[in-house]
Amino acid sequence: MSDTLPLVSVVIPTFNRCGLVQQAIDSVFAQTYPAYEVVVVDDGSTDGTEQALADRFGEQIRYIWQDNQGESVARNAGISMATGEYIALLDSDDIWLPDKLSQQVLLIESSSRVCMVGCQAWLIDFQGQRLDDTPLGSGLEPADLSLESLLLSNRFGGGSIGLIRRGALEQVGGFDADIRFGEDWDLWLRLRAQWDFAFIPVPLACIRRHVNTQCHLPRPENIERVLSDHFRLLGKAFATLPPDSELVYLRPRSFARQYAEAAFASYAWGRHVQAKEWLARAIELDPAHWRNPQTWLRMLVNYGAAIAEVEGSFQVERIESYLHGVLTYWPLPHPPNGQLWRKAKAQLYAHGGYRAYLAGDWCTAQDFMWRALRADPSLYRDRGLLRRFLRAAIRIN
Repeated sequence: MSDTLPLVSVVIPTFNRCGLVQQAIDSVFAQTYPAYEVVVVDDGSTDGTEQALADRFGEQIRYIWQDNQGESVARNAGISMATGEYIALLDSDDIWLPDKLSQQVLLIESSSRVCMVGCQAWLIDFQGQRLDDTPLGSGLEPADLSLESLLLSNRFGGGSIGLIRRGALEQVGGFDADIRFGEDWDLWLRLRAQWDFAFIPVPLACIRRHVNTQCHLPRPENIERVLSDHFRLLGKAFATLPPDSELVYLRPRSFARQYAEAAFASYAWGRHVQAKEWLARAIELDPAHWRNPQTWLRMLVNYGAAIAEVEGSFQVERIESYLHGVLTYWPLPHPPNGQLWRKAKAQLYAHGGYRAYLAGDWCTAQDFMWRALRADPSLYRDRGLLRRFLRAAIRIN
């Protein structure tokens, strides 16, 4: 450990991820930044995590076991045991690229006003295969790190990308243990209300999406809890604003966005009646925002792609069923025009083709990309898609 560099405490909460947490720890030990400690908080695992970590890492890590109490409690426990000037959070199913800490420490040390530094991240599946050729956080602008932007959505990202000043964490009180879904977003809002954020536009982490992750498509039994937790954290954030703050006007749009997210999650799982009700509430709260066809297109594609992330693959029947359900249970008298649905279908097929291409499944890749081109001929101008289409054809032949 260096005596001149500030110490970074890496806090890793885990629960029954014996194999994945070892990969996460390995990615910390591969960092080019030398001054760090690793604190693993085991939230009641029953899969042999404790013995596996003891055998492999020994005293290289600080291991804490607790009864199962949830990720927020585990993170707070790790932070309380940490000794570093900075806290770096790492979910036990994610990994870092080697230069993450060195680049983030350099940036956060450059300004006392900055309390947290984030970064772009690759999205990967359970096996570590990249899911997209555009990293999470791509195109993020300084305005997207403002409190105004964060009140509308968590553009900043999840915990695994952040390096945070310990003093700032302590001042705002750490994670809210009563929030199960959106605990990162809640903390970001409280931190951003007092300090600045910074962002490195380079992928320095890999975020894993699989059936057990809290991605933006919650399991059907969790959708109402997600909605409730998001309303809670947003209610807290708006309640702390001064009465004359110009940000108060964002409240209807912010809450409308959460109704819409819950609606499309419900559409994805076939809960159409509830979805229709929630989407109607979203439109009622913020009608102007939902007049934009691009708003609908983004939601349709994002949640259609999320189905495949959770279920592990794109299926033609699943895509068709999802889009048909949204169209059938539309809350307005007239749904958006047919061109929008064709574009949504085409983009989802293109996603499926890209994933199959990465997996070396050339026949499926070509099939999906051909479906995408037929649904939306404007994709013939997408050189990346055409290049992959031709390469898949060559492999088949």
